[in-house]
Amino acid sequence: MAVAGYLYEVERASDLPRLITAFRKSLTRMAGSPLRPVSSVSAVIDLASYKDAMSGNAGPLSKLEARLKVRKQTIDAERMLALSVAREARDLPKRELKRVAKKGPAATGGPYDWHLLETRTVQAWKLFEDAFGGIPWNGIRVGQIDTGYTEHEGLGFTGNTSAWVDTFDDYNYMAEHGGQFTEAGSSFPFNESPEIAIDPLSGVNGGHGTKTNSVLSGYSDVADYRGAAPQVPVVPIRLSDIVWIEHLLATDLPSAIMRLVDQVGVRLVTLSMGAPYHQWTPDSLSNAINHAYERGVFVFCAAGNNIGGSSVVTPACLERTIAVAGTTRDRMPWTGSSRGPEVEISAPAEPIHRAERKRDGTDAYGVGDGTSYATPQVCAAAALWLAWHGDAIAANYAEPWQPIEAFRTLLAATAAPLAGDPNFWKGKWGAGLLDTEALLLAALPAASALRKSAEA
Repeated sequence: MAVAGYLYEVERASDLPRLITAFRKSLTRMAGSPLRPVSSVSAVIDLASYKDAMSGNAGPLSKLEARLKVRKQTIDAERMLALSVAREARDLPKRELKRVAKKGPAATGGPYDWHLLETRTVQAWKLFEDAFGGIPWNGIRVGQIDTGYTEHEGLGFTGNTSAWVDTFDDYNYMAEHGGQFTEAGSSFPFNESPEIAIDPLSGVNGGHGTKTNSVLSGYSDVADYRGAAPQVPVVPIRLSDIVWIEHLLATDLPSAIMRLVDQVGVRLVTLSMGAPYHQWTPDSLSNAINHAYERGVFVFCAAGNNIGGSSVVTPACLERTIAVAGTTRDRMPWTGSSRGPEVEISAPAEPIHRAERKRDGTDAYGVGDGTSYATPQVCAAAALWLAWHGDAIAANYAEPWQPIEAFRTLLAATAAPLAGDPNFWKGKWGAGLLDTEALLLAALPAASALRKSAEA
């Protein structure tokens, strides 16, 4: 038998998270523990990951195995696949989400948050580990239009600089309207500055940008936290301090999109803001969306949180954006999500583990809900998709808009079916639930099979 890895079994379900955590802390590779639970008392690990963990921490791991009375056996690739596919979600270890301080204990009851497992994002990371030893972002950048950023450790900040949040190309549209703020943790006021997109936690939705960005790009060993696209470069735009932006549809929002496309050169834009569906769509916003599409820039938009009826908000309702609705655990449609035929795909929206900045300036992690969190997960999947295929994207598609349509096609083709009553979600939550691993593994569609979307 060709050994592909090991099957671990423990006597008590409460012991399995301890074993998973011990392996995670022993690894040198990206994104946590590859000791993957297949039931409440058993887990599998591939041979390469096992050797990696044992190479630096064999003694303590062996002692823990003895103390927990672990049963370990070698398995071949066929059995590992069978165990992984046959696992029942209801029989996996429970994963409690808890608020923690910056230097507190791990924010989850296991190595990964449920939404990363349910969308098979963790499995997608493993593809990169096996192929490249990590995720090669290679110039892929995401423009985030939101309330701005805070200098949170989960966003890579040490002092006022971050390893992946771009504070050079950021921009603050609120500065164009004047105003002062007192930054969290400080005691004296600052003027809003166009060159600084810091979120002072003012307004109705202060801190929203930090929360949504952490779901996209977050990475922290201190808090045992991962976003869906760990450390993907992000350019933050501070558009507003409230997520309902009907007053900005004709002015600052289209300007922000154009800035990110033409001046910054991002490949993707994520927007967890919007305006009620009945709002008119100004020409300037339509032109900005069309401009981004024609230049091959993906624009991901939150469908909304069931405000003013269940209709999808603007600009998510526009043809050339990718609208994202929300789900709960176990692939159930989230009834708080706006929905409709404009939705392309759904992703977890409730409850989502994310970073946050407190008013006293301290970093924390908590939970929240909303399509605001579903949207960056789909944007992250697109960033991973672009990174996975690399130069093949340009080689296969001559027109800038074609990669967007190729992604849209595969997003629908690889989506997992939602649970519950099909009549409830059909035609409202898009093609189903995001499956990032399947998305990456699907063959690129032929350029001749792609059709250009109608103008926004």
